[in-house]
Amino acid sequence: MEEQTVVYCQDLLLMEQDERFWENIITGDETWCFAYDPATKRKSAEWAGQNSPKPKKLRFQKSRVKTMLIVFLNAEGAIHREFVPEGQKVNAEFYVGVLDRLLKRIRQVRTAKFQSSEWFLFHDNTPSHNAAIVKKFLANRNVAVLHHPPYSPHLAPANYFLFPKFKFPLKGWHSQTVEEIQCAVTRELNNISKTAFLEGMKKLKERANKCVDQGRMYFEE
Repeated sequence: MEEQTVVYCQDLLLMEQDERFWENIITGDETWCFAYDPATKRKSAEWAGQNSPKPKKLRFQKSRVKTMLIVFLNAEGAIHREFVPEGQKVNAEFYVGVLDRLLKRIRQVRTAKFQSSEWFLFHDNTPSHNAAIVKKFLANRNVAVLHHPPYSPHLAPANYFLFPKFKFPLKGWHSQTVEEIQCAVTRELNNISKTAFLEGMKKLKERANKCVDQGRMYFEE
């Protein structure tokens, strides 16, 4: 498995003709967003004097109230996002609908890229993403796909960049309803700068190089 990931990274780096290659990647994934996500140790840290008693901390778990977000991005920013209706499974049939809405959104907000067809779709190989009807849908629309090696979240910009970027400010925050979660997530997504998106996408090259240099699948930050 590690050898397969290294070979994939080598192939990915060979595709680079110039820096615009990384800017021509459109990638995305889905993630759960919770009404309450416990604060990290760093976020919940508090100042105390040398002789102050150690603060008591209660153990909290993520809330059962949650909503699933699907979001696609490139170096210019978020392109398409949608929250999965409650009770809806993200199966292949539903994902085809998501991709159809994504393509319409690319045509609207990334018109030059859509018309030139000089872009690549980069998503992982979960069953709903890798199903025959999904492949057929993309092939019929001449969408070039960069295949993602299995078990490699460190090579997915949504996982190493976007999700932590908008979720960290919401840690320790409480909401009561799914609608409140969605509003808060949308707000934090809108607060991410274009520069951050560009840097997040370019880190994919750094991570691919690191994977090749170390000759293994995972690596420390």
